[in-house]
Amino acid sequence: LSAHIVGAPGLVHRRADVPAPAAYAVFDCETTGTTPGVDEIVSLAVVRLDADGFETATFARLVRPSGPIPAEATAVHGISDLDVSSAPRFEEIAPELLEHVDGAVFVAHNARFDLAMLQRAFARAGIYYRPVDVACTLDAFRLLDPLAPDHRLQSICARQGILLVDAHEAVKDALATSELLRVLLAEGIAPETVQLDVAA
Repeated sequence: LSAHIVGAPGLVHRRADVPAPAAYAVFDCETTGTTPGVDEIVSLAVVRLDADGFETATFARLVRPSGPIPAEATAVHGISDLDVSSAPRFEEIAPELLEHVDGAVFVAHNARFDLAMLQRAFARAGIYYRPVDVACTLDAFRLLDPLAPDHRLQSICARQGILLVDAHEAVKDALATSELLRVLLAEGIAPETVQLDVAA
């Protein structure tokens, strides 16, 4: 690939070398745990951006799961059963949420997890969701800055001069991830083409 970066653990294309997507849908969710198919979403946010990284819409909701939120999950994101007691079920907001992600590249920090959680939630609501493409800011910055001490969202934001207050709040994390996406676009990178060589 023409966009091989010397010394980088993987490959990526330049934005100018591949067709631009119609939009990016930057997603984040907070959950009852870390096992897709078992655990459920309790909060979510989508920031939709055009191909140039300009924000066109934001969607954020608390979601009431089918069972109680474990204390260890609440300790991470601060969302309790009381907080979601009057929130809608996922299936109630699924059609509107689908409008915000439909036709866009799905973007998240650790996209494998977020996409799996979202697809399972949509499936339980009777909706098949498959994004046009996927971009992971975690993989992208592991590719571009492999020797950084860590690649947590908060740490990358700090290194990039991006203010992230209230980490593990879905809308704040989605907005911060949107800023990281803009960093990649400003560098002329097509984030959906990142191929991280984990072994390297």
